[in-house]
Amino acid sequence: MADRASGFLTDTVMGAFEQIKKRLQGKGRSVAIEQSHHEATIISVHQGKLELRYTVRVKAGSQGSYPVVETSFVDRLSGNEVKTQPEVLGRAAEMSSVTDVTQQDIVGSFFAHYRPVYEKGYL
Repeated sequence: MADRASGFLTDTVMGAFEQIKKRLQGKGRSVAIEQSHHEATIISVHQGKLELRYTVRVKAGSQGSYPVVETSFVDRLSGNEVKTQPEVLGRAAEMSSVTDVTQQDIVGSFFAHYRPVYEKGYL
């Protein structure tokens, strides 16, 4: 299970994060990517301010490992950092195994979270 989770983070998540990084940098954003044993995070900063922190964490369940997304951003009106509730990453409502989630799933999920922050400054 640990090998599958590690491979998912290294190959799938980091590959998706590199695609996201290129797109964001093309729009003038500063981007940082971090990876640890059970999670990977991409952080978008614009004009010195956090836009979005997007973390994919691998959780162990009874049916195997599954990815969970957590995000945070700074609300432009209040200046407070807002954290979202963790949500399962995948195409189905049920828990998707790390083997079911693709780079495109991650890119799509990131921009679904990013777009409201970018457009309105809050979710």
